[in-house]
Formats: sequence, C-alpha cells, structure tokens
Amino acid sequence: MGTKRGFGGMVWSIAFAIPFFAIGAVACVQAARDSNLVLAAFGLVFVGVSIAQTVRAVRSFGVSREEGAPRVEGAPPRSIRGGPYRAPAATDPLSRYGASLSTLPVPKIVRSAGRGLPVRLGAAGQGAGAIALTVFALLWNGLIWPSSFAAWTDGKTGIALFLILFQVAGVAIGIGAVAQIGAWMGSLRAPFVEISDEPVAPGASFDVHVRQHGPARVSRLRVRLVCEESASYTAGTDTRTEERVVSETDVYDDGPFAVARGDEWTTTFTASVPANAMHSFEAKHNHVRWMLVVDVAYDGWPDHVGKHALRVLPEVPAASFAELSPNGESRFAPGAQVSGTTKVDSRDGEPLSRTELSVLWYTEGKGDEDMGVVHFEELTGGGDATSIERAYRVQLPLLPVSYAGELIKIHWVARVRVRKLLGDDEIHDTPFIVAT
Repeated sequence: MGTKRGFGGMVWSIAFAIPFFAIGAVACVQAARDSNLVLAAFGLVFVGVSIAQTVRAVRSFGVSREEGAPRVEGAPPRSIRGGPYRAPAATDPLSRYGASLSTLPVPKIVRSAGRGLPVRLGAAGQGAGAIALTVFALLWNGLIWPSSFAAWTDGKTGIALFLILFQVAGVAIGIGAVAQIGAWMGSLRAPFVEISDEPVAPGASFDVHVRQHGPARVSRLRVRLVCEESASYTAGTDTRTEERVVSETDVYDDGPFAVARGDEWTTTFTASVPANAMHSFEAKHNHVRWMLVVDVAYDGWPDHVGKHALRVLPEVPAASFAELSPNGESRFAPGAQVSGTTKVDSRDGEPLSRTELSVLWYTEGKGDEDMGVVHFEELTGGGDATSIERAYRVQLPLLPVSYAGELIKIHWVARVRVRKLLGDDEIHDTPFIVAT
C-alpha cells in the first residue's frame, strides 16, 4: 500500500546517511595527512553516498507514493463504434501493441533474425558480463591489496583496519568473476535457439529450432519452457532476491549424440504456453519471466544451462467502456475506458487541505512494492472545502492484468488520498479487476 513520505521517513533516511558521512570524512582527513589517494577515493565514495541519500530524502518529503510513481500511458485510442475491434493482420506480433509497448511493464529481451526460424533468442548473462566483472575485480583488488599491505607495513593500523572491508568485498567480487568465467566457458559450445513467433500468446503453440555446432559430445540435451517469479526486497541494509518457478514444462529431451568438427546437429519441435498463463511482467522489484531453458551435459567440457528469454503477451482485446462500481466488484478488459465518480467528506469537519485521486496498479507480496499510475490529479489545493465530488474517465493500459501469484500479486485500484500534515494520510481504495 502506498504511504506518505513524511517527516519521520526523512529523519530516518538522514540518520542512516550520517554514519556513511562520518566514515567518509574520517577517511578523507586521514588520506590528506598521509597523501593516500586510494583512501581518499574510498572516503569520497562514502561521503557522496551519504549526500545523495540526504538529498533524496529531502526532495521526497511530503510527496505521496502515487505522485512520485512512474506514469503509465493508457492503451492507444480505439473506436468502439461499428462492432468490436479487430487487430490488424501483421507478420510481427509486436505490432498489435504499437507504440504503447515501450511504456508497458514488459521485459526487453535479446532477439535477432534466425536462420532456421524467424527469431533467434539470446542467452542471458554471458560473454561481455563475465569479461567486465573480471576486469573490475582485477582493478579493485589491484588497488586495495597493495594499499592495505603498505598501511600495515607503515604501522597505520587505522587505515589498514578500514581497508579490510574493501578487501572482503574484493574477494567476493573475485569469486563472482571466476564463476562468471566458468559459465562463459560452458557457453562457448552452447546451442543456438530459434523460435517461430515472439512474443507468444497464452494458449498458443510455437516451433522451436535448436542447433548444436561441433565438435561436441553431448550426453543429454533437455529443453524446458519455464515461468519464473522473481521478487527483490530490502532486509535491513541488504537487498535480497527470491526466485520461484511457477510453471515448468519439458518440451524436448535427447541424447547421447556426437557432432563432428564443422558439422551441425539440429532439431525442430513444438512447444505450447499454458492457456491460463500470466503474461511477462517486469518492474523494479518484481518480475514474471518466461524462458526456454536449455540444459546440455557435455563429455569433456563444462555443462551448460542457457536461459533464453521470450515474452508471453495476451492478444489485444476488443475495445470496451464500463463504469467503475463503488462496491469493488468491477471487472474490465485490458485497454478499456473506465469512468467513475469519487466523493470525499472531511471526517472531522476541517477543510480538505489536499486530496489526490489516482488510478493505478501496485504489487504486493514478497518483494518491495512497485506501482504504475495511469491517472493522477489533485482534487483540492488548500481551499476551505469540506466535501468534494469529481467524475473521471481513464483509458487503461493493455498490461498488466490482475494477478495472484506465489511471490507476486498485482492489484488495480482507484485511490483517494486525503493528505494530513500530522499523522497518517487517509487512503480509500476502490479495487477492480483487469483480466482478459
């Protein structure tokens, strides 16, 4: 539930930044005395983080979650006269969403033209990422470890103890780089994956083409169609991520077989998305990802697990228009025009100093809250009114739909927030469902 970013939250954020500023300032003073550029650099990082945190806290003071949330554009206008809307015929399924696709909470994936089928999918997390992390690990450890050794040698115990934190981080980064390099080596012989359609609609079938180049001795090649929920949340000062597979279908399994140098092994088969599948969804903290997972066990070479992301998007529904029911039982199609009326009365007879109306979706569950605001307006601006009534009309976006998953839930509401200078804001939600 969105809440006010009030005075208490600002004070807490600034209090959290003070230790960072103190550590950074001490490091900078010590670095100036000893002419230690490395220590000065890390001290400035701590000071910069604390200043950025303080500025963000001050700027967000008094701003509601709805007012500060990203704006979401409604669906492109479509006529509802002359019969139901029909999506134009197109060879690219993405065209049915038009320009609105870039504003929707949908993942951007790596795709290119295929050789056996129209769309080639890219596997995530390989190659450039492994090299970049390795270079960063070498630079980090190359600066920290010599500086720490020099501090101990010169008897500068305070500096040496301060640098232990960065040595531990350097070891962790190095371990991660080694793991990334290992995964990259396993992907050097990885098969290519191509599909006939992208995105794919729930309930639809599509062809999959897998091509393994030689030389390779494969003991087993397995392909799965997987839907995975991912939720990131803050625990103290740490950010943690939990992932859970909510749908998994084996679509291909073969082996053993061998591929000679210069040859290729290929196979083509059909996969199907479940009819009741949730569409692909991506926000800052919460994700619903669809992928073809290719597990390859090689003889004499590291095994490979390739996650080839694809998007599952529903068909564009017919255009519609409906009235929002105040009892919370309304149901709308994606992209529908929604109208409603809100009425707010002051509970204590005092003027409604500031009241906000918004139509939005928000997430609930394991991860931190994400929100997308379709409509926002300020109903009052400091007047003497103790009651206000306002009619509104909103064009919903095509995505997301309402969803009740295992880690993630997506809710749609029309929200009225009555701002309070002291104490908690009054929030009145009228929930509704968006579904195909």
